[in-house]
Amino acid sequence: MEVIKVFNNNVVMIQDADGQEAIVMGRGLGFQKKTGDQLDQELVEKVFKLSDQQFSQAVSELYVQLTPKEVDIFQAIISKAAKVLKTQYNESLYLALADHLHFVIDRAQQGLFIKNPLSFEIKKFYQEEYQVGLEAVKLLNESFNLEIPDDEAASIALHFVNAKKNDHEMDQTVKVTKLIQELINLVRRYYRVEFDEESVSYARFVTHLQYFAQRVLDGQAYAEGDSLLYDQVKQNYPKAFACAELIGAYVSKQYHFDISQEELVYLTIHIQRTTTKMD
Repeated sequence: MEVIKVFNNNVVMIQDADGQEAIVMGRGLGFQKKTGDQLDQELVEKVFKLSDQQFSQAVSELYVQLTPKEVDIFQAIISKAAKVLKTQYNESLYLALADHLHFVIDRAQQGLFIKNPLSFEIKKFYQEEYQVGLEAVKLLNESFNLEIPDDEAASIALHFVNAKKNDHEMDQTVKVTKLIQELINLVRRYYRVEFDEESVSYARFVTHLQYFAQRVLDGQAYAEGDSLLYDQVKQNYPKAFACAELIGAYVSKQYHFDISQEELVYLTIHIQRTTTKMD
């Protein structure tokens, strides 16, 4: 690994044996290194291949602004998230989250904070990611002597939610979250009840809505399923089925999405399970 550019003690741009550029990270690997030096590969903890020139430039421009302390903290946050959420993240998260956190620190040092309007929903729908976000906020506050509010945890959590999708942008994740809330409110108003948000059935319902909302926004409906099952569900759970039809009418009007029979069946079953003790 030949050094092309040293960003700081922990982040270096290199050229590998195949002549391809990459960003490598690792504690102390860039210490006292200069262009043309060879790196100790045993110190490398993360490698980002830079086949995309635009991405390469974005990484270079960002990481040259970061202090070694910021790089350490940001890496620690992502490592913690990967362990807790059991997900391996690609280089896009290292760019997006580092950019976001650098901006958060800069704003916090000026006493400026931006409230996330979806904080309540994110806390409910993406509980694990939100908890990681809270730990990230705590680490940032302790490390940089700041007073970043817990509300920022929701914005951090969205980065981890979005990173799982890989092929969707952040605004798509926000749209999914909003749609989930709209659908839950619709069911809540229909049944005139408050959900037991600690129940297993509610958690399963929310998980189903996450995938359903994504399909609605992507315009990808299930193919028509078993008509016999459809008839049975319609007959056995008339109230839940009527509520599912209401959801179908809503997404048709607001999102131009035609719900299939199979979608109706799954929604009905989840609604029935979630509201069984509420009738």
